[in-house]
Amino acid sequence: MIGVIDCTESEENLGETISSFKGVERLIVVGGADKMGPFVWIPEPTDLAELVPDASWICIARSGDRLSESALDTYAGKAGAYPKARSSMPTMT
Repeated sequence: MIGVIDCTESEENLGETISSFKGVERLIVVGGADKMGPFVWIPEPTDLAELVPDASWICIARSGDRLSESALDTYAGKAGAYPKARSSMPTMT
């Protein structure tokens, strides 16, 4: 699972949000001025597609949000219940 933190409107309490994303495969921060940390920084949400492999599950939060200790496990469990979700989605032609 890939964690994404949206800092396009605010970076307030970014550190707390980062610490609540323990155990994610990759952490991406979108926007904001803080470009150094345990994450990949991108300036715009449009850059996100290049960093997320196909069939990846992402969990998105705004800076300042804090996930509960069990939130990522619960989310991963729900995502794992739908392993073929991507293949059942309609394709655009």
